[in-house]
Amino acid sequence: IYQCDWSSDVCSSDLATMQVNKQLLTPQERAMRFNYSVEKNLAAEIAHSYNLITKQIVDTYPDKFFAAALLPLHDIDLALAELDWVIKNNFNIVYIDYTNYDSSIRKNIAWSSVNRIDEFFKVCEDNNIIIFMHFLMQHDIPFQIPEEIKPLNPDSMDWLEMSLYDLLTSGIFDRFPKLQLVVTEGAQKAIGKVLHSLYRLNSSRTFKNKRPYLEYFKNNMFCTIDIEMKESFNILMKYIRSEEHTSELQ
Repeated sequence: IYQCDWSSDVCSSDLATMQVNKQLLTPQERAMRFNYSVEKNLAAEIAHSYNLITKQIVDTYPDKFFAAALLPLHDIDLALAELDWVIKNNFNIVYIDYTNYDSSIRKNIAWSSVNRIDEFFKVCEDNNIIIFMHFLMQHDIPFQIPEEIKPLNPDSMDWLEMSLYDLLTSGIFDRFPKLQLVVTEGAQKAIGKVLHSLYRLNSSRTFKNKRPYLEYFKNNMFCTIDIEMKESFNILMKYIRSEEHTSELQ
């Protein structure tokens, strides 16, 4: 993670040395964790404060930075209000956690279980907002398993795999075929296992998706890569790089 004083000449010099032409500013992990753990109105204020500061940096250095906005997604009305401000202020990326904390059951729930989540997806799709998502930020909070993936033996999965299964089987990309998601931090390591399992089971079990799973990766999903993880990069190249690999998975 690169950090510096944005107002200093050192920052510009370091970016040039690293041959970084333009850098994405995203919420730091603990900032996201805190935002999703506090009372919803306070969370909305925290998110807006972060977005104001980030906008100031981008407006000051438009040739060096672009930014992802933070949303209080555990309350749809507050999230949509902030998203409206985000769009009007020329952000085109939002950065959120894949799970949302449901205080009524004291568990994290996946997107497919969030009431009115489609309203959020529709606004993002209609305004070409790219969603960067982090999987299960609150590691110490229990996760409620969506009904669709319970037959997939979830006890043998980690949180990241369960989130990918939910994302691919819940019909999100069929309802919003132009939606663009970037999955971050380690998701690429689970892709091979998840795709193999889904192709193997699809012949005997009906999920909500209407298209082959590989199409979602090719048309709707992107992955970030930790540069030191060559093995993870090879997994992506093997399973997603070209149409010829679709038959290998089946």
